[in-house]
Amino acid sequence: QEEASDELAMRGRGLMIASHLTEQLSIASKRAGGSRVSAMLPVERAESEDPSTAIGYRGLLPEEHEADDGFFPREPFLRALTVELAHLVDIEHGPVASERLITGVGGSVGGHMEDAYRADRSLEGRLRPEQIADLYVGLKSAIGGDFYVVSIDDERIVLGNRKCPFGDAVKHAPSLCRMTSSVFGAIAARNSDSEVAVHLEERIAVGDPECRVVVWLGNPPPELEPFVHRYRAELAND
Repeated sequence: QEEASDELAMRGRGLMIASHLTEQLSIASKRAGGSRVSAMLPVERAESEDPSTAIGYRGLLPEEHEADDGFFPREPFLRALTVELAHLVDIEHGPVASERLITGVGGSVGGHMEDAYRADRSLEGRLRPEQIADLYVGLKSAIGGDFYVVSIDDERIVLGNRKCPFGDAVKHAPSLCRMTSSVFGAIAARNSDSEVAVHLEERIAVGDPECRVVVWLGNPPPELEPFVHRYRAELAND
């Protein structure tokens, strides 16, 4: 058997090589099997060319069957606009820039959704975990998602999802998953004394059959740290 320490070995050195080529490498097991690998590469991107040269770009959405009398109504158009913006930012500037943009939008939108939920139910003070979960499911259902509650306790809210609001096109712009993370995280942070964390444990966007989102109302297990997004109340209220 070849030893991983043998520099001339043909096998057994994959993780060692990957760790030397990346700035950061994290690996964790997935609930449904397999592993999740997160790597940060030292990539430098060239300056973007003049936007006028991108006029001929063939986008992913809207789909032809969504047209009404040859024109696209508001919902397919706005969905296409969101997906295409995320997709193009990802291509031009990288996934970090795309996720940063989406995080800012998601945090703001989440605040408005929470305000509407509170006003409709005449709620004051902090929302309980059960109310937060109800808000999550309701706001996602309103935009075409199919979220459901898996479990709720004082430490975490676990949700599943059978349908992405962005449809199959999200597979071409997986950074849009950060919208869910930032909306959920901002709402939880505004109703918490401490920092919260969101773990996108499974995602339709990257090939999982369903989404599974865990909102940690406190600190997640240490082994999940490289894979969570953290949110604080002061950022959520900005």
